[in-house]
Amino acid sequence: MKKDILFFHHVLELCNFFLPVGLVAQDVFEHILFLYRTCMQIDSYYLKKLFVGKLLFLCGVYPGEDFSYVNLFSKPIDNIMKLNINLEYEKKIDTWLYGCVYSHPCVKEFKTIHFLKKNGAL
Repeated sequence: MKKDILFFHHVLELCNFFLPVGLVAQDVFEHILFLYRTCMQIDSYYLKKLFVGKLLFLCGVYPGEDFSYVNLFSKPIDNIMKLNINLEYEKKIDTWLYGCVYSHPCVKEFKTIHFLKKNGAL
C-alpha cells in the first residue's frame, strides 16, 4: 500500500466528498477493505479505474442520467477485475469516471484529482 499512497488517498477523498455525513455505508467499507486486503492485486492503472468506478457506483454517483454501467459495477469487484475489457470500452469507462467526479460541485477542492488526470482517465 505504501507505493500506492496517492491511490489510497484518492479513494478516501472520493469517500469524503461523495458519501453523506453520518451514513453507514457497509458496502463501501467492505469495498475499501477489499483494497486493503488485495493491494498487490490492484497494481495496474486499469484495475484502479475499475476499483474507483465500483466505489462511485456504491456511493450512488451517476453522471446525468447515465446508468449504462450499472450492469458492470453491480457485480462483485473481484469478478469485475477478472473481465477482459477492450480499449474502446475502457475509454468509455474513463469518460464515465470523468462525468462522475466532475458532477460534484466541489470538484475544484479535490486534492487528488490529478490521480485520474495523470494516469489518463481525464
